Amino acid sequence: MTRRSWLFWFAALLVVVLVGGRVLAVETAERAWAATFPGGEVLLEARTLAWQMQGFVMLFSIIWATGNLLVVYRSIGSVQMPRRLGDLEIVEAVPQRVLFTLTLGTGILGGLLLSLGTADWWRDALLAGTPPHFGAGDDILHHDYGYYVAVLPWQSTLQAHATAWTASATLVAGLLYVAIGSLRVAQGRLRTSDHARAHLAVLLACLALALAWGAALDPAEVVGGLHGTVDQTALDVRLPGAAFVAAVGVATAIASLIWGWRDIPNLVLGSWAALLLAWVGCYTLVPGVVRASRSSCTNASNSAASTAFQRDALLTQGSSFRSDLRSSFCTASTPPAASPSRRRA
Repeated sequence: MTRRSWLFWFAALLVVVLVGGRVLAVETAERAWAATFPGGEVLLEARTLAWQMQGFVMLFSIIWATGNLLVVYRSIGSVQMPRRLGDLEIVEAVPQRVLFTLTLGTGILGGLLLSLGTADWWRDALLAGTPPHFGAGDDILHHDYGYYVAVLPWQSTLQAHATAWTASATLVAGLLYVAIGSLRVAQGRLRTSDHARAHLAVLLACLALALAWGAALDPAEVVGGLHGTVDQTALDVRLPGAAFVAAVGVATAIASLIWGWRDIPNLVLGSWAALLLAWVGCYTLVPGVVRASRSSCTNASNSAASTAFQRDALLTQGSSFRSDLRSSFCTASTPPAASPSRRRA
């Protein structure tokens, strides 16, 4: 091994020792503190469950990221880097061992980044596994309130991370295929190699299914208030639109798989354009237009009601003024009564 390799492995070992030592010290202190009071076994069981959940998620994310990078690595024939020796510029091929090590390290780092924010998943998973039942539910979807308290947040968390994982893998793999020339646009047509097309087709299908899953959960999220205050526009527009987006998502996943089998780029481009238009239209444009139109109608009706109220008030005041004026005129025009002496005269 060269001196550079020794330095690299020494730095990696130092990082492992420092991070592992800190984690071990914190865990030892927590377990010693839990043993000082009754009921500390529950805390230890909770920490054990948290470590198991976090370890499983971290392992899955590392396998996901590293596996996708290794699939891209298999399509790389060789990488050549320019190098100068004095006044000469030569091209040197990067050894496959270096490429493999770089791919493996990048996959592990990407998996660790994808697993961030999952330390508290064990609570949501435990609560969703045994949800409470209140015996009452909403009048729209007829779900028990326990579903909105325990099950729906866990499903929404899984769907959001599934979308993030598939989207990041698709983006990174696509950029790498563009860099090595396996994915390009030539003469106005999308050109891909068979290896790159099969890989991207599977990733795009997974991403479309993740979006369809989110559309399937959207009605419950709307009713549960996860998207803000529930109004009549959300119930009238988003609930029917979610079913349409879910259907388009499933169709897009099928079209992506067909593109991986048969090189029909217009099929996958058209299906994804339809999915994006359906998503934006059903969740942003149409609810905004309907909400704005209803708001303008409400304002117009309120303005008309206010105008009518002011007109009635003016008419009432005018009628009262005329009555007061008539009574005062009648009082002024009536002759005073004659005194008794004048009447006798």
